[in-house]
Amino acid sequence: LDARFSWLRREKVELYSSFALGILAHIERANSGFVPMADAALIGINVGRSVYGFAEIGGGIGGSVRVGIGYRVNTKK
Repeated sequence: LDARFSWLRREKVELYSSFALGILAHIERANSGFVPMADAALIGINVGRSVYGFAEIGGGIGGSVRVGIGYRVNTKK
């Protein structure tokens, strides 16, 4: 389950916040189980269209600071 809230959207810049919940499955012969997981990006920014860079500040399983680059296959023109 993932929710993303864009609070500023321009042609090449987007500011957003997001929250995600999930379940981790740990499977072993003697010790198996499910663990709930959560992640939040309090403030995130995307810059670019087809090729974009992003940075997020948040917390949870993804860490407190995340940066990276990505590629969108189907961008609207």
